[in-house]
Amino acid sequence: MKIKLLLIFLFIVGFKTFSQSDVYYFKDANSSLTYKNIAQEEFKPLNKEVLEKKSEATFWFKIPANKTDLNYIFRIKSIRATNAKAYQNLREIKKLRNQRYSSFKFSRESPMYVKVSSNFSSYFPVELNTVEDAAFEEKIQLLIDGFYYGVAFLVILFSINYFYFFKDNSFLYHAFLLASLTLSFILSDG
Repeated sequence: MKIKLLLIFLFIVGFKTFSQSDVYYFKDANSSLTYKNIAQEEFKPLNKEVLEKKSEATFWFKIPANKTDLNYIFRIKSIRATNAKAYQNLREIKKLRNQRYSSFKFSRESPMYVKVSSNFSSYFPVELNTVEDAAFEEKIQLLIDGFYYGVAFLVILFSINYFYFFKDNSFLYHAFLLASLTLSFILSDG
């Protein structure tokens, strides 16, 4: 019975997990291509995330057309990917506002191209979901982050309280350490 439940769980998780077969990439080593001439290049399927150390190349992602009525969101889950631009039908698609990462909403009636470059190492984990799935995943992530920050804030308050009652400096050091770590996590989350 346990094995059957495990297989059902793995099937559901495997079905729900995005396979990167819908996303293709091209490495523009000279950063010379534009959205008008990128369609002629040969893209490779993206099996893993793009990770290249010390690369100043521009990466292009292609999401091919698909006959569906659903809208999709393409998200680059890295805060370093600030130089991202998306194009569809030779027009630029605006980034979604108030998002933690660079995100673009589009329909799959025609292919979409995303141009990404970084001033640091080229690390571009991407995610392609429907609008509903992307919103749900973002809400879950914000909920988990909120729980962590709430518990961290309570532990900081308890440490300051213990310092006040026991007059032991180690509680104050612990509160300062935890506040510094939490602040760094908040800054890196965006």
